[in-house]
Amino acid sequence: MPDISDARYTSNGIEQQGFVQQSDIFMDSCVVEIPESYALIDQINNITPFVRLHRVFGDGYRFKYMKCMTSARNGKVSVYKVSAPNVAIADPALTDIFLRMHQEHVFLLNYDITMDCLNISSRAVIKEFLLDNEISSNDILDDEDKVGANCISWFTEEDEIKNRNKLFNKFVQLLESGEVRNQLTSKLSELVMPTSQQFGETLVACRNEGLMRLELTVHSPELKEVEWNTNLIASTLEFLSNCRTFATSYEKQWMALVDQIHTKHMLCIYFHKEHTLGYCHWFNRTTMKKQGIAKKLKENEDMMTVVSNLTFNGHPTVLLTYATSSGPLESEVVLRRDNTNITIVPSQKNSFWPVASRERQQHTFAEMGLVNYRGMHIDWLTAQQAREKVCLSTLSSISEDTDDLGIDDLIADITNIELDDLEPTYIRENTDLRPARYKVAYNILHAGDEFLVSHYFLYTFRGLPFYYLDIYMIHNEVVSNTHTHIKIQASSPFGEYIASVIGQPNQEVVLKVTRIHNRIIHIERI
Repeated sequence: MPDISDARYTSNGIEQQGFVQQSDIFMDSCVVEIPESYALIDQINNITPFVRLHRVFGDGYRFKYMKCMTSARNGKVSVYKVSAPNVAIADPALTDIFLRMHQEHVFLLNYDITMDCLNISSRAVIKEFLLDNEISSNDILDDEDKVGANCISWFTEEDEIKNRNKLFNKFVQLLESGEVRNQLTSKLSELVMPTSQQFGETLVACRNEGLMRLELTVHSPELKEVEWNTNLIASTLEFLSNCRTFATSYEKQWMALVDQIHTKHMLCIYFHKEHTLGYCHWFNRTTMKKQGIAKKLKENEDMMTVVSNLTFNGHPTVLLTYATSSGPLESEVVLRRDNTNITIVPSQKNSFWPVASRERQQHTFAEMGLVNYRGMHIDWLTAQQAREKVCLSTLSSISEDTDDLGIDDLIADITNIELDDLEPTYIRENTDLRPARYKVAYNILHAGDEFLVSHYFLYTFRGLPFYYLDIYMIHNEVVSNTHTHIKIQASSPFGEYIASVIGQPNQEVVLKVTRIHNRIIHIERI
């Protein structure tokens, strides 16, 4: 089974002491609350909470609804996570943002300050160091089942403010699964086409020694002074200066992963009536995080071609075919490639036809450590191969009897590749926005038009917040193969609907234009 939970990423590294600062100190995210009373005022004025947050933080920030709760400060509130575009903690713009928070009645719960460092270590080594240096076991978060063997958190106090200290191997996080809440994801595209140029530069700078991220969550109702934040993270780094660490290149860490799974099975699950495919290259039995995705294929995408392109050289692939996402199982077969070639992983937008582009890619997978090793050769297609929907290798069935291959155990262990979880997730945040491509929706859409929304981004246009949407037009129940780019005002009925589905998993957002009046588009879900 392709379990990487026991991969020893530090085993071939050169032992060091401490972590070496590589990046500036930046704010990674914060958590805020909006009182229910102001949310009701927003509803009366046809304003969504995302618009209020956008007024505070501006372009480049991402917002995700977390929960409702009762706050000691503000009573009933809605809580949102705000992801920042790695803003330097000393940036004066942060001060302006937090001043606007008070004006807009958005209240801070906590914020993260982050630093990327050279050298890596493991949870076990760091935990031993913490216990030897007067950190109580009660202050070390018991969450290995959630974060795995390459991440650890502990609590401290500074000036009566509670802080959560977190250390984790950022490269391994990208290898295993890049999202906390979604257990089946692929973030390998970040290695070659990072969403942040600053993070991309850090990734490259750390590729010979490894990349460890130090993240401090400050539980304060206000942003502390730059000097206070700087001293806090500097003192934490100094505290760790005698911790055992290892200079371990990305290539050696990648090889440690491959050594764990190079004889194991990859899993694909296909629902033929829904033309939906999910795959898992490897998983972590401890955290149940999986490297893979699940999505509905387009009409012109051949399932077996995609399975072939996802298969590793010399490694068996188990293909399970169901009629629908509610079953039943129709067939199971073990496949193997007939010839060697690259293996693809999805693009930033989870396309199964990712294109290698030197204009946009900073580096290749091999340059970022994912070298061709033991038949595992990850890369992207040429533009011509993607256009032609090329099949990288034919597949041969080596067995229809999976009883001796541990398939039952494999499916049992990869519990999150369940039928319900393989429903396609369409609406995602656009990580590669090019605003000039988008046209106002009332010049594109007409009454009666049907379309599927795949990506969104909240962005300022002429001083107002707009949703920039990637949509697929639908004609006679056939979904177009190409995107149409539109933008809609966030406070419009259309914009309010988009805001309502953001953050909800497994949302197939298929809409119909019911009418257009005074440039206002009214839609209904179909």
